[in-house]
Amino acid sequence: MQQSLKKSEGVMLYSNQKGCDGDRFYYSGKAAVIVNGTVAVQASQSSLNDVELATATINLTQVRCYRDDVGRPNGKISKGPTYKRIKVDLERFKSNSGINGNVCSFTHPLLRTHSPERELVLDPACWLWDMLRSSRAAGFLCPLGDGIDSCSTATLVYGMCRVVMTVIGEGNKQVIADVQRIVRYLEAGEGWLPSTPEELCNYILHTMYMGVTAHSSVETRSRAQRLADSIGAYHFDMDIDELFTAQRNLLGRFANYEPKFSIYCNKAENFALHNIQAHGRMVTTYCFAQRLPRIRQRQGSGGLLVLGSVNLEECLRGNVTKHDCSSADLNVTGGTSNLDIRRFSRWAQTAFSLPIFDEFPDAPPTSELEPRRSYRVESDEKDMGMTYEEIFVMAKLRKEERMGPVTMFERLLVDWHDRKSPQETAVLVKRFHHFYAINRYKMTIMTSSYHAADYSAEDPRPFLYPEFQDSWACKRIDSILTFQRVKGREA
Repeated sequence: MQQSLKKSEGVMLYSNQKGCDGDRFYYSGKAAVIVNGTVAVQASQSSLNDVELATATINLTQVRCYRDDVGRPNGKISKGPTYKRIKVDLERFKSNSGINGNVCSFTHPLLRTHSPERELVLDPACWLWDMLRSSRAAGFLCPLGDGIDSCSTATLVYGMCRVVMTVIGEGNKQVIADVQRIVRYLEAGEGWLPSTPEELCNYILHTMYMGVTAHSSVETRSRAQRLADSIGAYHFDMDIDELFTAQRNLLGRFANYEPKFSIYCNKAENFALHNIQAHGRMVTTYCFAQRLPRIRQRQGSGGLLVLGSVNLEECLRGNVTKHDCSSADLNVTGGTSNLDIRRFSRWAQTAFSLPIFDEFPDAPPTSELEPRRSYRVESDEKDMGMTYEEIFVMAKLRKEERMGPVTMFERLLVDWHDRKSPQETAVLVKRFHHFYAINRYKMTIMTSSYHAADYSAEDPRPFLYPEFQDSWACKRIDSILTFQRVKGREA
C-alpha cells in the first residue's frame, strides 16, 4: 500500500477485520490512513477491542503538491491532463465530537508491526480470549507433559492473562464484565477483579500431569509443577497407574493374554500398551474438565475447555495418537511449527521472566509411554525417523510450492547436497510422503487449531458460531411475532 501510493500519490483508507469470529484465523486489525505512502495513523494490532476506529486529519494540498512533484521528474513540466479543481466545504472533526482525531504529523512513516515472537503471543492470546468468552466456558484445562508443546500452550494462556490485565488497567468495560462473568468462584467474591496475571491465571487455567510411575521421570513431573507455579495455574499432579493396570488386565482376564513391553516384541503390542495410557489420559482430562469448576465452587454451570498440544509437524507426520492429546476442544499450537514454538519459548523466557523455560527446549521430546529401565526409550524425532526441521522443509515444499515427491527430491538434492547423500534424501522424501498419506485419516478428527503458518495440516473450517438466541435473526423473529400480536388485537 505504501509503495503504490509513493508512485501514484493519494490517500488510502485501509480497514481490516479484528478477532476470529469462531474461525481458525485471527485477524489482527491495523486499520490505517496512508497519505502519499506515509502512515498518518494506524490502529493497534492484536487487541481485545471488538471494534477500533482510527481517524486522522489530513491536508489535501499535500496530496496535490506531491502529485505535481511526482509528475515532474527532474524538474520537467508535466504534460499530463489538467484536472479541474472543485472547492468543497469540509468540516473537520471537533475535539468534543467523541472521536479521537489525529493530526497527520507523519511521525510513523512505516506501518508498525510486532516482532514474530510477540505475534506468537498476542494473536493466540486474543484468539483464546475470544474463544473463551464466546463459548461461555469457565476456563481452560491443559494436560502438561514432558515436551515444549504443552509447556508453550499453558504459557500462551498465561500470555492471554497478561493481555487481559493490561486491558483491565485501561478500564475496558467489556473485558472487565467478561472477567467477572467467567470468574464466578465463591472465594473470589462478587465484583472481583484480579491484581496480577498469575492471580487471573489461577482461576482460568487448570493444568494436570498424568503419569505412570514406572514410565514417568522425576524431572518431567518436576518441570510441570514448577511451570504451573511460575504462571499461577491451578495444578494437579497425579498417577494413573490403577487405570492403566485395570485396562491392561482385561486382556488377561477375558482373553487369557498379558501384554508386556519388550524391544523384541511385536510393535503392535507396545502400541496397544501406549494407547491404554494415551486414551486414559484423555478420559481423565475430560472428567476433570467437567467437574473442576464444581469442585472449586464456581457459581452456576460451566465446564473447562480442554487444550490440546500437538504441533504442526506432528500433524503432518501423523505422530499423534487418536483421542489422546490430539483430541481436545481447542489446539492453540496445531497450526504452529515446532521451530516457531521453540523460538517463542526462548523469547518468553526473558519477556515473561520464566527461568523454567530454559529447561524445556533442550529436553528430548518423548511421550514417556514405556518403562524407563526396560530399554532405552527413543525421542520423538528418532521414532519418527526425521527431525522437525526436515519435516518443516518438506511440508513447505509440498504445500507452498506445490511439489510432488519427485520434484521435491530433485530440489532437496541441491538444497541438502552438503548435508545428506542422495540415498538419505530419497529415504526422507519417501518416508515423509508415506506417513503423510497413511495418516490422513487422523486429520478427520483432529482438534480445531489456531493457524499461524503459511500452510496447514488441515482444511480450515469454522467451528464456533455465536449463540443463536442472541442473534439478530432471532430478535427479528421475536419482533415480527410482537407485531403480529399487536395487529391481531387491533383487528
